[in-house]
Amino acid sequence: MIKELYKIRNIHAFCLVNTITLVRIPLIFMFIYNLIYYLNTKEQSYGLNSIIISMLIIFSDFIDGKLARRYKVATQIGQLLDIYLDFVYIFAGLVTLCVYDLINFYFIIVIVYKFLEFVLSSRLLKSKVKFKGNKGQNYFYDLLGTLASGFYYVIPLIVVTFNYFDYIYSGELIEAILVFVTTVTVISSFVKLKYIYNMLIIKRNIEI
Repeated sequence: MIKELYKIRNIHAFCLVNTITLVRIPLIFMFIYNLIYYLNTKEQSYGLNSIIISMLIIFSDFIDGKLARRYKVATQIGQLLDIYLDFVYIFAGLVTLCVYDLINFYFIIVIVYKFLEFVLSSRLLKSKVKFKGNKGQNYFYDLLGTLASGFYYVIPLIVVTFNYFDYIYSGELIEAILVFVTTVTVISSFVKLKYIYNMLIIKRNIEI
């Protein structure tokens, strides 16, 4: 990882990208604080703060990746921070919403499983295939998995927004969204596991 730093030519872009990534740490704490305060007191200003901060977190995640690839300053450390901060935001947000009965507990199990699958399958596939055409060299991004993770990221925002505007059918709509995303997750996991199995079979046949 240290060697990567010596290869970076645009140090200003590198600092900017990683600053944007690290800003998510205080933003996550601010989001959870405002969300808990809002759910306890129903003070609209804290609900609005939660929505705005969630949008900022999502935007920062989008922009730091774009800038890192554009200016070629992506590093293993930056990628690691990005992935784990994403998970912390999603997990903390969903657990908070679950405590206040705004989402079902099963969905937390879904996102924890998917995160572990992503990390472990990436480590396994790293030794089997080259990640040509993917976002990073150390983690394997498949289309359906990326789609599912995108849904995970916006669900806290969606739930808080529905609650803030007191949408009459919010409970039913949120449950429908969770079921849909869970279905996408199951399909993506099946496709990925099938891919891993095929790669292992191919490698085994080559070795034989």
